[in-house]
Amino acid sequence: MRATLIKRVAVIITLFVSCALLGNKVYQYNNEPTRVYQGVWEGLGHLNIGGHPLKSEATLIIEPGLARLSIVNSFNEHNYTYDAELLLRRYEHELTHLEVTNRTVNGLDTFIANSNILVPNQGTLLHGNIWRLEEGKLILKMKLTNQQNAIYILEKTAG
Repeated sequence: MRATLIKRVAVIITLFVSCALLGNKVYQYNNEPTRVYQGVWEGLGHLNIGGHPLKSEATLIIEPGLARLSIVNSFNEHNYTYDAELLLRRYEHELTHLEVTNRTVNGLDTFIANSNILVPNQGTLLHGNIWRLEEGKLILKMKLTNQQNAIYILEKTAG
């Protein structure tokens, strides 16, 4: 009789712990702040540097624990790329605040020489915010060092 009681208590404890662990996993999944943003997002924006309007194309890749941003700025036939990792700093109900880290700029010297547009070569993007407009559409607002904002409307790509 004592052995039967111990078995019943062990089964109840095991069931309770299993349910608690499963519930915790489901809770973590449902409350992952970047879950609604996961995927590949692409869109266009416009940027004005020194009175010159630049066409800007952005690609944002968001996976669990990793966010990458790639921007191609072009003027006429000249362009340069800006790549960075984004770090989630704060998540609110409708807004996610990101910090730019590990930035690399490719082709900037050639762009400046060919287009005669003086683009700052030191950390032009400081941080950004993302708003979810509707299913499959985001607004990405990046704060620049020259007190300007670069705004992109991004759409989720298939795949």
